Amino acid sequence: MGFNPFGNLPVINMADIASKADIDDINQRIKTEDLSLYIDPTNGDDSTADGSYNKPYKTFIALFNSLPKYLDSLTVTIKKGIHTINGSETINLPNRFIKKLTIQGETSNAEDTYLDEFYMFLNDFSFHIFYLKSLKWSPYGMSNYRYAIYLEAYNNYVGISNCIFDGKNINYSNSKGVILYYSRGLIYNTVFKNFINTTNDDSTAVDLHTSIFRFTGCTFDNNNYHILLKDGSQANNSSGNTLTNSVYADVKDSNVWF
Repeated sequence: MGFNPFGNLPVINMADIASKADIDDINQRIKTEDLSLYIDPTNGDDSTADGSYNKPYKTFIALFNSLPKYLDSLTVTIKKGIHTINGSETINLPNRFIKKLTIQGETSNAEDTYLDEFYMFLNDFSFHIFYLKSLKWSPYGMSNYRYAIYLEAYNNYVGISNCIFDGKNINYSNSKGVILYYSRGLIYNTVFKNFINTTNDDSTAVDLHTSIFRFTGCTFDNNNYHILLKDGSQANNSSGNTLTNSVYADVKDSNVWF
């Protein structure tokens, strides 16, 4: 206990009630920051990367592992090019907290930045707002499914804009573009096409579970289903959407499509 100039009342030192680790954690929360980092899945090098334009990361997991514990915002820019990855990444970082996470292509033209044959699973990753912008993306096939991006958002906001998701007309079991769990948000000006399978009618461009989304200015073409609504999901057909050439129906298990 410390010296008390006012008599017998004790003076409490911080060391008596909090460990150094606790104090460091509080300081990290106070000193949050904004970061902008680059990734190049074709030419990046995780062993030398610092996230700058000239020294981009190669993989998302290496980039995310480099982060401080708390961030106000993180913008991950994927350098333009056709990145044929033929693989998947699982981002499972329960001890990272980001208020706003943006993953975007280098230019505003989605065709300039193409993640080809790639699957990303974002799970147990804390954020309040997630944006995906200006990317072209085709899914990667594994043993019994072929997905592009799977996101468990835990009631946080998700925005997807100016993207192209292309299943490439590959006849693969359980082929899906965007899978969203426990989330809400807006999907805007995005193309979903060519997610088909002749033996599995669950193949779909967008698969929503316990989620609420508004669709505006989107184009759906040549999918088994354009949208699956499951577990109480709702989708608002806001304005300017085009839904053509669904193999079975535009919307399956439609709890609410209005």
